[in-house]
Amino acid sequence: MKANEYRRGYHDGLREAITWLHARAREMNDPHAKRILNTAAFHLGAEVADERRRFPIAEASVDADTSGQCTPGGPVEPPSHR
Repeated sequence: MKANEYRRGYHDGLREAITWLHARAREMNDPHAKRILNTAAFHLGAEVADERRRFPIAEASVDADTSGQCTPGGPVEPPSHR
């Protein structure tokens, strides 16, 4: 595996964790618990953004899949501030 594949896996894993945290927050009844989970997801998202700025993933190679399909899990939703 190349370093870019490892970085991509790292970012994808964090994205899945963020999505999972937001999903658990939506299931909570306690507003304090919701805020804690959404804050944790926010900080993981900030870590992803910081890592991507410091170590951008290189452009796709010629033999890479260019079907344009979305990554599993879809987009990460921002925390709601209710």
